[in-house]
Amino acid sequence: MKRFVPVVLLATVLSPWARTASAESPPPNVVILMSDDQRWDTISPTFTPEIWDNLVNTGSTFPGSRSTMFTNAFVPNSLCCPSRTSILTGRYSHTTGVYSNTGPFGGFKAFDDKHTIATDFHDAGYRTALIGKYLNGYVPRSTSYVPPGWDRWFAVNTGAFYDYYASSNGHPLFYGDDPADYITRVLNQQATAFVEDATDDGDPFLLYYAFTAPHEPAVPQQRDVGRFASVPLPQPPSYNVADDPTGAGKPAYIRDQPVQDPTALHERQLESEYGVDRAIGQLLAVLPSNTIVVYLSDNGWLWGEHRWAGKLVPYNESIRIPMILTSLDGSFTLPGAWAPDDLTLNVDLRPTLEAAAGVPLSTSVDGLDWASDPPRGAFVLEHGGDTLSYCGVREAGWMYTRYSDGFEELYNENADPYEMSNLASDPIPVGAQTAYDRLTAEMSSLCRPAPPGVLLDPKGVLGGPADQSSAFRNDDWLTWTMNSGAHPKTYDAFAKDLATGQKIRLNKDGTHGRSGNFIPGTDRTIYTQTVNWSGDLYYLNLRTGSRKQVPGVNTKASEHDGRVSASYVLFDRDRVIGGIRYTRLLLQDRADGSLTSLGRWKTAKVSVVPGSIGEGFASYSLVEGSGSRSFVYDIADSSATQIPAGAGNDAWGPTIDETDGSVYFASSSGVCGVNVSLRRLGLDDLDGPQTTLTILAPGVGATGLSLAPGAAPDHMDLLFTAAGCTSGSGDINQLLAVDTV
Repeated sequence: MKRFVPVVLLATVLSPWARTASAESPPPNVVILMSDDQRWDTISPTFTPEIWDNLVNTGSTFPGSRSTMFTNAFVPNSLCCPSRTSILTGRYSHTTGVYSNTGPFGGFKAFDDKHTIATDFHDAGYRTALIGKYLNGYVPRSTSYVPPGWDRWFAVNTGAFYDYYASSNGHPLFYGDDPADYITRVLNQQATAFVEDATDDGDPFLLYYAFTAPHEPAVPQQRDVGRFASVPLPQPPSYNVADDPTGAGKPAYIRDQPVQDPTALHERQLESEYGVDRAIGQLLAVLPSNTIVVYLSDNGWLWGEHRWAGKLVPYNESIRIPMILTSLDGSFTLPGAWAPDDLTLNVDLRPTLEAAAGVPLSTSVDGLDWASDPPRGAFVLEHGGDTLSYCGVREAGWMYTRYSDGFEELYNENADPYEMSNLASDPIPVGAQTAYDRLTAEMSSLCRPAPPGVLLDPKGVLGGPADQSSAFRNDDWLTWTMNSGAHPKTYDAFAKDLATGQKIRLNKDGTHGRSGNFIPGTDRTIYTQTVNWSGDLYYLNLRTGSRKQVPGVNTKASEHDGRVSASYVLFDRDRVIGGIRYTRLLLQDRADGSLTSLGRWKTAKVSVVPGSIGEGFASYSLVEGSGSRSFVYDIADSSATQIPAGAGNDAWGPTIDETDGSVYFASSSGVCGVNVSLRRLGLDDLDGPQTTLTILAPGVGATGLSLAPGAAPDHMDLLFTAAGCTSGSGDINQLLAVDTV
C-alpha cells in the first residue's frame, strides 16, 4: 500500500497519535535505536536488562511510559543496506532500487537520499542527528559527503569496534585500540552530547542511533568478555538440518552448506549486545520525557538453523526482528486497530513516526502509519543483486518463496514453525493448495518489479533447445520465429492456436521466414518470407489460410521484419547501391501506399531492427557492434527521439503502447547480460522518470519486446526474447500485467 498526502494537507492534519496529549504539548522528540544483526529472541531480562526494564516494561526511569513490544515484526529484505534504506525512506527494496550491500543494486552509491525521514524532520524544524552506522559503501575515512537532512553527522563503518574512522560532519577522525575508543562507548558519548545540546536549546530532535553490535566480528567491551560463556547455543529441530525428507526439500544453496558451529560467535554477539543495552540505559537517563523511542534491529540472524550462519535468507530467524515502541511520558500509544501480534515492518517507521510528530511526508511510502492504516495481512520478501535472488510473501501463518532458478518453498508457520517441511512439492499437498494459490498470486502482485534475476511470471511461454525470438500474441494466436535443429542457421515463422495448441508454419515450403505482429482486431499476421536471402512481406489469415503479399511494399530489393498497425506498415529494405549494401527503414501509409524513409545506414555497420508501429508513433533500434540505440518516431512530426537508457547503458527492442502512452524497452550496461532490466517510460516525456519492471539474471540479455492482451482482463502482458550471452539460444518469456507495475 502506497500513501502520498500533499504537504499542505499533512501540515494541517492532527495525527491520531496525538489524542492523548494536550493541545499545548511541544512536539515529541523521536529516537530510533537500531542494533545490527540482532535476533528477536535475545531481548530478555538476562541479555538486555535496560531495554527489558525501561522500554519493554515501565521502569523507574520513566514511570509514566507506555510500550508495545511487537511479536511479529519483520524486514522484507534481510540485509544491512537494503533494510536501512527502507527504514530511512519507508520504501521496499523494489522502490528504492537497493537490493544488496554492493554492486549496481546495492550499497551507498545506489541509494537516492534526497527524501528521507531526516529531510522531512529537518524541514519541519527538528534538529537531526545520525550517530553510528550509515550504509555499506560509505567510507568515513575518505569521504566528506554528508547526506541531506542531517544537522549532526557521526558515521562509522560496518563492523567497527576498535581501530576505525568516523566521519564527524564530513571530517575523518581516527579511533584506536584504547578502552576509551571502543565503538559503543564513543557512539554513546556522541548521542548523549547531541541530546543534551538539543534539550538545552529547546529544540525538538530526531536521533537516529545505529549501533555496530552485534554484527560480526561482534567484539564485546573488555568488561563484558566471558559474561555469557556458559549460555548454550540454541539448537532447535532445524539446527544443522539442510534438507527435509518429508517435503520438497531445501534449495541447492542450503543443501550445499557445511555443518555449522557458531558457538563462539553466539557468545560474542550476546556480550556485545549487552554493551549496547548498557549504552541505552545511559542514554535514557538524559532523554526528555516527551520522547518517542523505537528500538529495532536491521535484520535477524541464523545460528546454524538450516545449516546457515548469517542473514540474507527468507527464513524466520533471518527476517524476524525485535521492535519496541515506547512513549516515555505515555502520550503516544498504539491505536486500538493494531495489536502487538500484527505484522509490522521496518518500512512502517517513517510514516508512523512522522505522523506521530506532525511532520509532513515529502514522498510516497510503502509502509503503513499505525495510527491511520489498517494492519496488513501479508508482505513481500525480496532480495537480489548478489549471490542469492528470490521473491516471496510472508503471512502470519504462511511463507512462500520463489528463487531465480524457479525453486519454490512453502511453509505452514503454525504447524511447522521451524520451516522443516517444504510443501511446494509436485503435486502440492491437498491441504496446502489453497495457500499456495493465494501466496503465489500475492507474490505476483507485491513483488513488482521483481528483484534482479527473478522472473515472477511463467518463463516457459516458448523454450527448448531451439533459438526462438520475435513473439507476438493476440487473444487467439501466438506467432514467433524459430530455427531448425538440423539447420541452426535457418529460421522459420510459426503460429500456434492458443485454444487447441495446433502449430503451423507461416512461410511456404522451400522458404524461410520471420514472424511479425497482427493487424489490430484481426487474426491476420504479417511475416517475412525469404528465398535465397531475398525477403518479401506477406499477410496470412490464420483462420482461413489466405495468404497475400503486402501491397506496395515488395520490390526486387529485400524487405524484412514487417510490423503493421491499422494505418501503417513499418519495415526495413536492403539494397545494393554502388557496390555497397544499405538498409533503409521505411513507413508505408496503408491507405495511399506512400512511403516515408526514417533513415538509411550501411548494412555492414548498422543493423536496423523495427520495433513496433501504432497510429501516431513507431519504434526501432540501431545495433552497432555489441551496442544498441533505440528510438521513438513521431509520425506527425516526422522526428525521431532516442530513448535514454542511462549513462553507459544501451536500449534494446522497444515497443509502444499508445493506449496508455508508454514505451517499453530493455536497458543493459552495454556488456551482454550485465545489469539488464525491462523498463517503461511515458511517450509524452521520454526524458522523464522510468519504471523498472524487472531485472534479469546475470548473463541474460533481452530483445524483441512486444505487448499482448493480458491474462488479467483489461491489462497488458509483455513478451520478450531472453537469451544467454554464451549459448545465444533464445526463449520467449513474459511479464504479466506490466501496465500495473
